[in-house]
This record gives sequence, C-alpha cells and structure tokens, in this order.
Amino acid sequence: MQNNSKQVRESWKMSLINKFRLCDVIENNIIFQPPKLTSQIKNSLNLNGLEFSLQQNDNWIELNQFCNIQYRVSILKEVDNNIIVSYVPIIHYSCNSDRVIILSHSNAMDLALTSKWGAKICELYQVDVICYDYSGYGITKKTMKPSEFTISRDLSNVVALVQHQYDYIFLQGFSIGSQPTVQVATQFQLSGIILQAPLASLGRIIDNRNSFYSEYDKFSNQSIINKITAPLLIFHGTKDTIIKINHSEQLSKSSQNLFAFIKVEGANHNDTHHSNLIIYNNLNLNLKLSHLYWISC
Repeated sequence: MQNNSKQVRESWKMSLINKFRLCDVIENNIIFQPPKLTSQIKNSLNLNGLEFSLQQNDNWIELNQFCNIQYRVSILKEVDNNIIVSYVPIIHYSCNSDRVIILSHSNAMDLALTSKWGAKICELYQVDVICYDYSGYGITKKTMKPSEFTISRDLSNVVALVQHQYDYIFLQGFSIGSQPTVQVATQFQLSGIILQAPLASLGRIIDNRNSFYSEYDKFSNQSIINKITAPLLIFHGTKDTIIKINHSEQLSKSSQNLFAFIKVEGANHNDTHHSNLIIYNNLNLNLKLSHLYWISC
C-alpha cells in the first residue's frame, strides 16, 4: 500500500512538471543568472586589436596587468538573415602548444571570471586555453538572451574556429557548461572531455530521481552522453547541494567511453572549481599536462 501511494505521488509530480512545463519556465526565468558586468572590450593600439579590461573598484585594468601569458582577444559572430544570432567574445591564451582546452563556464560565471581560471591552467600546465562567453553573458548581457540551444551553438562555433589549428582539442564544462560540452562533443572529433559538477538533466534537478524522464526535459546530457566517442573524465563534489552527485553517477553509468569518475570528498558545487589542480595531478598529468596521455593515446 505504501509503495502504491509513493507511485501515485510520483505520478502526480511528473504530471505537474509536464503540464506546467516547469523545465521551460526554469530555463527561461531561473537557470541563467549572468553576474554583474565587470569587464569591457575595446580597441587597443598597443595590441593592434582588441583589449579585455576588468573592473577593479572604480578602475578598468587591462588583462595584461593580471597575467604574463600571451593572449589575444577576438569576437566570433554568426549572422542569419542580417541579424546577429551569436556574438561570442573569446580570450585565447597561448603557450605555443599543440593542445588546447576550451572552457565552458557555469551559469553564475562569465568571461571576467573564467579568464582568470584559464590563465592559471595555461601557465601551470603549458597548454593553450580558450575562454569564451555565451551570447547573453558579459558584454551581451543586455542585448541577447541565452538558452539551451544558443550556448551549444556558441561552443560549436568556437570549436569550428580552432579545429584545424590544434592536434588535440579538449572540452571542459562546469555545471550548466556541461550541457554545451556534451552536446558539441557528439558533433566533433575531439581528444577528450572533462565534466565538472555536471547535470544529468534539468528535470533530474527538479525531481532528483535517476529514473526521471519527460519529453519536456531540458539540458539532457543523460540522453546523449553515450554518443561521445572521446574519453570522458567526470568529477563531482560529494557534498554538492546544487547539482547532487547522483547526476554524475548516472552519467558515468551511461557513458560508453568513461576514463574516470572522481568523487571530490567533502566538496560542494563551487568547491570543485578550485580542485582542477588536484584532479589533474591525480591523473599524473604533471605540470606539462603530459600531457593528457590518458586521453590522447
């Protein structure tokens, strides 16, 4: 009798999720939370191109004052019927490596925050790094609106831009950034995929059952992760209260090419953002990312 009551409650819950299209409501009103704009891009005579500046107190400070790494700033546009549908600012850190990692940030980050993350990875591991903003984040926060479709399109355009420049291309997606990472990983030949605190789907956040299924579900990494042919690394904090670790457990079980699933003991959702060094070192990547032999061999 108790099991029957539980099934009825779950059935009603699923009906309400479907009837009111809760996944659509959350995507349109909640899931994307761009932070306050603290960066700007302007023409620079010194760099013969664009300069990325960060706001510190009331001052604008050029990125080259924060790091000593070679980089360039560019904007990737896609136009459809004379309308700009994708406007993606890019920071490309270079140490003349034949490998590049493309970082896809979480919903509460933007290029200002991701740029510091990317610079550190480039400097410590001597691998090129590309950071980018989704359309609707950063400098396009007020003019464009992000969605499940547009953030995947943005990443796809970035990968297409650099796919012939490198021997090895790796994608790393953090939180909501796991969605474009997984989606694009099914479209290109890549050297490896890293998912950091990923979600299995938006519906599973609402319901938190591994068995969740709905035709109205969104951001469903779970439904396509088995199509990824590149080796896949997943890591997730055991104390994550935003996206529970069972999302990564389910994704790991569904993957056809899982290299490793690492549980970061005691880490919450954003704590894993500071665990990259631990993760890379645990994989014996050393300071030269040796280079991601675990993926490229």
